[in-house]
Amino acid sequence: MSIKVVDARTIVETESKGTKVLWTYTMRVSDDGQNMTSEMIDNSAVNGVPARGTVIQARTKEAPAGAHLVSGTWRATKYEGFSDSALSLTLKLDGDKLTFSQPTGQFYEATLGGPAAPYKGDPGIGTVSVVRSGSDTIEETDMRDGKIVSTNTMTTSDGKTMAMIFVDKLRNSSQKLTAIKQ
Repeated sequence: MSIKVVDARTIVETESKGTKVLWTYTMRVSDDGQNMTSEMIDNSAVNGVPARGTVIQARTKEAPAGAHLVSGTWRATKYEGFSDSALSLTLKLDGDKLTFSQPTGQFYEATLGGPAAPYKGDPGIGTVSVVRSGSDTIEETDMRDGKIVSTNTMTTSDGKTMAMIFVDKLRNSSQKLTAIKQ
């Protein structure tokens, strides 16, 4: 990972593996310092289809004295311009087998309550395990080198929507999303 300070309000974070750039985040803080726009480009897709989008965030805690303006604590307030490849996913539960795929090439097939399975197409995740934690809830645990990097709790209620709570263990952040069945 590298961080480039562009100016007093802007940084660019680049995440790479070897010579391949996987993610680029350009973060710009507003003139009043209370909002930040983060433009994301995910080039990690194995099929070459990048995912893009913009997240608008509101400051919830000031930056420490002397720190760059992007420092502090932020809360996402709006998502804009996300490409279909960033938003679409397919889940299929057949007995105790859960299959997940995205247009960007991420894929896994795992057995509920079974051993960790390979997570293909995402260099940040090596294996995944899934368990049923209720009649309508599945918990996914993503791992790299045997360590948990993220979790995703997926709960269906009406057959048309699915609540998702994604926890990024590396960045100590979480997102609550609602997926709509197509």
